Amino acid sequence: MSGSALSGFGGQQPPPPGATVAEVIGWMARVAPERVALQTAGGSVSYRELDEQAGRLAGALHEELGDGRDPLEPRVIIWIGGPLAAAVASLAVLRAGLIPVSVDPTAPPERVARIVAQVGAAIVLTDVGPGAEVGAPTVDPLVRAGQAPSADVHCPPASLASLVFTSGTTGEPKGIMLPAAARPVLDDSGLRALTVTEEGSELEREQYAASQEAPMRVGFLWAGTVGNAEGQLQRLMMTTGTVVFFDLRREGVSRLGAWLTRERVISCLTPPPTVLRSLLGVLEPGQVFADLRVVALTGEAIDWSDLARLRAHLVDEAVILLAYGLSETGMITSLLVAATTAAPEGPLGAGWPAPGREVSIRDPDGEEVASGEVGEVTVTGADIAIGYWNDPAATAAAFATLPDGRRRMCTGDRGRLREDGSLELLGRLDHMVKIAGNRVELGDIEAVLRAQEGVAQAAATTYVDHTSALRLIAFAAPAPGVELDGGRLRAALAELLPTASLPDRVQILDALPQLAAG
Repeated sequence: MSGSALSGFGGQQPPPPGATVAEVIGWMARVAPERVALQTAGGSVSYRELDEQAGRLAGALHEELGDGRDPLEPRVIIWIGGPLAAAVASLAVLRAGLIPVSVDPTAPPERVARIVAQVGAAIVLTDVGPGAEVGAPTVDPLVRAGQAPSADVHCPPASLASLVFTSGTTGEPKGIMLPAAARPVLDDSGLRALTVTEEGSELEREQYAASQEAPMRVGFLWAGTVGNAEGQLQRLMMTTGTVVFFDLRREGVSRLGAWLTRERVISCLTPPPTVLRSLLGVLEPGQVFADLRVVALTGEAIDWSDLARLRAHLVDEAVILLAYGLSETGMITSLLVAATTAAPEGPLGAGWPAPGREVSIRDPDGEEVASGEVGEVTVTGADIAIGYWNDPAATAAAFATLPDGRRRMCTGDRGRLREDGSLELLGRLDHMVKIAGNRVELGDIEAVLRAQEGVAQAAATTYVDHTSALRLIAFAAPAPGVELDGGRLRAALAELLPTASLPDRVQILDALPQLAAG
C-alpha cells in the first residue's frame, strides 16, 4: 500500500510512506470523519470517533505514566476480548509511545499476574478482568477513554513494536519481542501480499478505488487479543475501509456462513483451516458467497481437498491466499490460488517467500542443504522477533543476528525447497516421534484420518503404556449429523498407513479442544 493509494479524498495530501496506523487514522478522521472504521454486532464506530477515543486514552496514559522513562518502560498489558476495545487500546498505546503486551483474553488472572511480574507492567488495559488482582492497576480502555478529556498525544514510537505472550494456561508464559521494524506502516508488504492476484494487482486497484468511494468491507474473524491480533487489525485499518468483525468465541462457526452473506465482505481474514473445515461442514450444497473475493488461510497445514471444498462456495473471481508464518516472524511464504485453478498432483506447497523474507533449509548442524533435501525451515528478515523475553537460552537456540543486522530464526518446522523456489512443509520437528524404532509423522496420521468420510477434525498424539513404551492414539470429531465409529475408522487407517503409524485406537469426540483463535 502506498501513500498515493490514499490520494482520492478531495485531493487531500495523503500520509507519507512509513506513516503509522495512528497517523493514517488521524488523516481519515480529517478527510472522511464519518466513514465507518469498525463494525461489530453491537454497533459501529467512525474514523472520527476511533481517533478521538484513542487520543483521549493516549492522553490519560501519558499523564499517568509520565515522561523521561527508560526506553523499554513502561509496558502496558492488553488483555482484551472486544474488538473495539482492542483497537482503541492498541492505538492509544502506540500514540503514547508505550510498549503493548498482548495477552490471550481467556488467560486466567493468575497467568496475567505472572506476565505482569515478568515484564514489570505499569497498567493492565482490559475489558475481561476489571478489578482483578494481577499486580498492576486494571483499566477498561473504553471507560477510561470516555472519562478523559480530549488530547492530541503523539509520542515517538517505543523501541519495541510489541510483546506477544503465547496462548495456554500451563507452564511459564513466554513473551515474543517484536522489533520496531515489525510495526505496521504504509507500504506494509504483508498487506500488499493480501491484495495481489495471480495476474498482478487488478484486485488491489479495485479495492483501493472502492475504498475511496464506497469503503471496502474487510471481514475479520475475531477471537480477542490472541497472538498478534492487534497487529493484524492495524494492518486492516490501514486500508481506510470498514473492518467488519465476526466474534468466533461468541457466535460459533455455525453462524459464519450467514454472516459472510449478510455482511457482503470482499475479503475475509483469516480463518484457521480447522475453522474452515468446520464451516464447510455446515454450509448448504450450492451456497455461494457472491461478494467474497479473498480468503486468507493461515495457522496450520491445508491440502487440495480442503481447497476443492472451499472453491465450490466461491465465485470464479475469488482468490485464496495460503499464508505460512509464525508470531515470531509474521508472514514467511504465501501462495495464491484462483477459484478456477485446477488442482495439480502431489501435496499442496506453502508458496514462495514473502517480501523481505529469505527462506532456507538447514540440517541439524545449521548447514544449508541442497534444493529438494529435507531439513529445518529457517527464515531471515529485518523485522523478525528479537527473541524471547528474559529467556536468553531459548533466544539463542532459535535466533541469530547476521552481520548485516537481519535476524534469522529456526522455526522448528520440517520442509524442503522445490526446484522452483517454493517451500513444501512436512510437519513439525517435534511432531515426529519414534515408535518401536520407526519414525512416525503425526501429521500424516491426521491427514489420512481427516480424509475419511464424515470426519470433520482429527488429531494424533502419543501416550506411554503400562510397559513405559511410547504408543499412538488418534482422535476424530464428526461432521454435523454424522455418527462415527472408532473401530471402523481404525480399520480404514490400517488399509492406508504403515503398521508403525497405526494408532492403537481412534477415540471419537464431539469436537476437538481448541484455543480461542480456533
